[in-house]
Amino acid sequence: MISETLKKINALISTAKNLTDIQKQELENLLSQLKKELNLIPDTQSESAQSIASFAEVATREALRSTAQKDLLNLSQDGLDKSVREFATSHPNLIAIVKTLTRTLSNLGV
Repeated sequence: MISETLKKINALISTAKNLTDIQKQELENLLSQLKKELNLIPDTQSESAQSIASFAEVATREALRSTAQKDLLNLSQDGLDKSVREFATSHPNLIAIVKTLTRTLSNLGV
């Protein structure tokens, strides 16, 4: 399920008409890092890992909309930030990647 969600995010990025090639590459790199970190989460926390992936998908979708809705982007990013909090101690790299992802999405000019 997580891999399917990450594939959807990748598709959103690769087909986005409002991104430069450099921006696409940066987002794809972050997505690759996110995938690696999510794979490190134990199966006992798979629902939490899926929530992170799902919020990442929504945040990416909102950031790439042709008609920007800043309030929806903020809500999705807030959900993404909150979904990783439980991993602050056990997966600090995950926290860093999510922070970078939300900052990058925010800086796309929305």
